[in-house]
Amino acid sequence: MPEVSTPAPPLKAVDSLVVEVITDDVSDAYVSKTLFAVSEFSNVILAGAKVISGETLLCANLGLGLRLVSEADGVRHTLMFDTGPEGTIFIRNCANLGIRMGEVECIAVSHGHWITWRRCRTRSMRL
Repeated sequence: MPEVSTPAPPLKAVDSLVVEVITDDVSDAYVSKTLFAVSEFSNVILAGAKVISGETLLCANLGLGLRLVSEADGVRHTLMFDTGPEGTIFIRNCANLGIRMGEVECIAVSHGHWITWRRCRTRSMRL
Protein backbone atom coordinates (compact mmCIF):
# COMPACT_ATOMS: atom_id res chain seq x y z
CA MET A 1 0.00 0.00 0.00
CA PRO A 2 1.50 3.37 -1.00
CA GLU A 3 2.19 5.94 1.71
CA VAL A 4 -0.08 8.96 1.79
CA SER A 5 1.75 12.20 2.40
CA THR A 6 0.12 15.14 4.08
CA PRO A 7 0.71 18.44 2.27
CA ALA A 8 2.69 21.04 4.20
CA PRO A 9 0.66 23.95 5.58
CA PRO A 10 0.91 27.11 3.47
CA LEU A 11 3.56 29.65 4.43
CA LYS A 12 2.30 32.68 6.30
CA ALA A 13 3.68 36.20 6.00
CA VAL A 14 4.98 37.68 9.26
CA ASP A 15 4.27 41.22 10.43
CA SER A 16 7.73 41.58 12.00
CA LEU A 17 10.95 39.65 12.49
CA VAL A 18 13.65 40.64 14.98
CA VAL A 19 17.04 38.93 14.67
CA GLU A 20 19.43 39.29 17.60
CA VAL A 21 23.05 38.13 17.39
CA ILE A 22 24.03 36.27 20.55
CA THR A 23 27.47 35.19 19.39
CA ASP A 24 29.38 35.47 16.10
CA ASP A 25 32.79 35.09 14.46
CA VAL A 26 33.17 38.80 13.70
CA SER A 27 33.13 39.79 17.39
CA ASP A 28 35.92 37.31 18.21
CA ALA A 29 39.28 39.07 17.87
CA TYR A 30 41.18 35.77 17.61
CA VAL A 31 39.25 34.25 14.69
CA SER A 32 40.55 34.63 11.15
CA LYS A 33 38.07 36.55 9.03
CA THR A 34 37.35 37.11 5.37
CA LEU A 35 38.58 40.42 3.98
CA PHE A 36 35.10 41.99 4.00
CA ALA A 37 34.42 41.18 7.68
CA VAL A 38 35.61 43.78 10.18
CA SER A 39 35.47 43.09 13.91
CA GLU A 40 33.34 45.34 16.09
CA PHE A 41 36.46 46.24 18.10
CA SER A 42 38.19 47.43 14.91
CA ASN A 43 35.16 49.59 14.08
CA VAL A 44 35.34 51.22 17.52
CA ILE A 45 39.05 51.99 17.08
CA LEU A 46 38.52 53.24 13.51
CA ALA A 47 35.79 55.56 14.82
CA GLY A 48 38.38 57.25 17.04
CA ALA A 49 38.08 55.58 20.44
CA LYS A 50 41.22 56.17 22.51
CA VAL A 51 40.08 54.53 25.76
CA ILE A 52 37.69 51.63 26.14
CA SER A 53 36.26 50.87 29.56
CA GLY A 54 33.22 49.42 31.27
CA GLU A 55 31.76 45.98 31.70
CA THR A 56 31.59 43.55 28.84
CA LEU A 57 28.02 42.62 28.04
CA LEU A 58 28.79 39.70 25.73
CA CYS A 59 31.62 37.22 25.33
CA ALA A 60 32.99 36.81 21.82
CA ASN A 61 33.00 33.29 20.47
CA LEU A 62 33.70 31.32 17.34
CA GLY A 63 30.54 30.41 15.45
CA LEU A 64 27.11 31.91 15.27
CA GLY A 65 24.11 32.10 17.58
CA LEU A 66 20.89 33.97 16.79
CA ARG A 67 17.50 34.57 18.38
CA LEU A 68 14.67 35.19 15.96
CA VAL A 69 11.36 36.57 17.19
CA SER A 70 8.54 36.72 14.66
CA GLU A 71 5.07 38.14 15.04
CA ALA A 72 2.05 37.48 12.84
CA ASP A 73 -1.53 38.43 13.62
CA GLY A 74 -0.55 39.28 17.21
CA VAL A 75 1.10 35.89 17.87
CA ARG A 76 4.82 35.81 18.77
CA HIS A 77 7.17 32.91 18.11
CA THR A 78 10.77 32.63 19.34
CA LEU A 79 13.43 30.49 17.66
CA MET A 80 17.12 30.03 18.36
CA PHE A 81 19.36 29.35 15.39
CA ASP A 82 22.69 27.74 16.28
CA THR A 83 24.68 28.57 19.38
CA GLY A 84 28.38 28.55 18.58
CA PRO A 85 30.64 25.88 20.07
CA GLU A 86 30.63 26.92 23.74
CA GLY A 87 27.40 26.37 25.65
CA THR A 88 28.64 28.27 28.69
CA ILE A 89 29.30 31.41 26.65
CA PHE A 90 25.99 31.07 24.81
CA ILE A 91 24.03 30.77 28.07
CA ARG A 92 25.98 33.72 29.62
CA ASN A 93 25.27 35.92 26.60
CA CYS A 94 21.57 34.97 26.67
CA ALA A 95 21.36 35.83 30.37
CA ASN A 96 23.13 39.19 29.85
CA LEU A 97 20.74 40.05 27.00
CA GLY A 98 17.73 39.18 29.17
CA ILE A 99 16.72 36.24 26.99
CA ARG A 100 14.55 33.81 28.92
CA MET A 101 15.13 30.32 27.61
CA GLY A 102 11.58 29.34 28.61
CA GLU A 103 10.26 31.59 25.82
CA VAL A 104 12.19 29.69 23.15
CA GLU A 105 9.86 27.35 21.27
CA CYS A 106 12.36 25.78 18.92
CA ILE A 107 16.11 25.52 18.40
CA ALA A 108 17.45 24.96 14.88
CA VAL A 109 20.93 23.46 14.70
CA SER A 110 22.68 23.70 11.34
CA HIS A 111 25.33 21.12 12.25
CA GLY A 112 26.64 19.16 15.23
CA HIS A 113 27.03 21.22 18.43
CA TRP A 114 27.09 18.24 20.78
CA ILE A 115 29.18 19.77 23.57
CA THR A 116 27.07 22.93 23.46
CA TRP A 117 23.78 21.09 23.89
CA ARG A 118 24.98 19.05 26.86
CA ARG A 119 25.93 22.26 28.67
CA CYS A 120 22.83 24.18 27.57
CA ARG A 121 20.53 21.42 28.77
CA THR A 122 22.02 21.38 32.27
CA ARG A 123 22.52 25.14 32.66
CA SER A 124 19.27 26.36 31.08
CA MET A 125 17.24 24.73 33.83
CA ARG A 126 18.65 27.31 36.22
CA LEU A 127 17.82 30.39 34.08
